[in-house]
Amino acid sequence: MSLRHGHSIKAVEATIEIKITEGSSDFGARFAARMGGIADEVVLIDYGDRPVPVDGDGVVQISRRVVVVDKDGVLKLNARAWRGNSDGVDVAGEDDAEFTAQSARTSGAILDVGFAKLSVTAFWSLIPFV
Repeated sequence: MSLRHGHSIKAVEATIEIKITEGSSDFGARFAARMGGIADEVVLIDYGDRPVPVDGDGVVQISRRVVVVDKDGVLKLNARAWRGNSDGVDVAGEDDAEFTAQSARTSGAILDVGFAKLSVTAFWSLIPFV
């Protein structure tokens, strides 16, 4: 496990949900997030060549769902996906989404990786400080 940290006085957290809205889940994928202005990214999940696991509603099962963002910042999400076609050749797609940080709302975007469309929702909340 890797841990990355930074100093932010005012921050919010985004709980990420990724749902397959078109196409099937027979592809491998890597989902990563980062804050605008920062090059380091946090890998939410990397399935490699394994098919993306989804629940009955098409929601992709990711182990790291919460990302912290500066209150006045931007969350950038990247999806890379790949699968073999009938000739055994890998077909790859990639798309990005940007979300402006919110205090207590939701924001959404559609990622199109070519052979599937993914609906991404960020559920925003304030970070409780003790």
